[in-house]
Amino acid sequence: MRPRRRNIAAIAVFVVYTVALATAVVFAALRQITRTEIEDARKAGEQAAAEQRRYIGTIVIPADIIGRCRQLEFDNITGAIREGNEIQCAYESFSTDSSPNRIDAIRDAFSKR
Repeated sequence: MRPRRRNIAAIAVFVVYTVALATAVVFAALRQITRTEIEDARKAGEQAAAEQRRYIGTIVIPADIIGRCRQLEFDNITGAIREGNEIQCAYESFSTDSSPNRIDAIRDAFSKR
C-alpha cells in the first residue's frame, strides 16, 4: 500500500505544480498585454495632444514691469484665450511694426483728444 500512497502524493504535487506554473504564465501574458494597451493609449493621447496644440497660438504682451511680458495662448478652434506664464522679454525685441507699438500708437491717438 505504501507505493500507491507515494504515487498519489507525487501526482498531487505534480498537479499543484502544473496549475501554479500555468497560472503564472497566464498572469504574465495578461500583464504584458495590459502594458501594451497602456503604452498604445499613452501614445495615442500624446498624438491627440500634439494635434490639439497645432491650433494654439501664443500672444506676447509687454507687462507693467519692464523686461517682463505676459504670455497668452489663443485656441484657434474654440476662440478661447488662456493666461500663460509671465516671461522675461526685452522691448527692443519688438519691431516698430509689432502689435505693442501699434496698440500704443492707437492709445496715444485717443488720449490726445
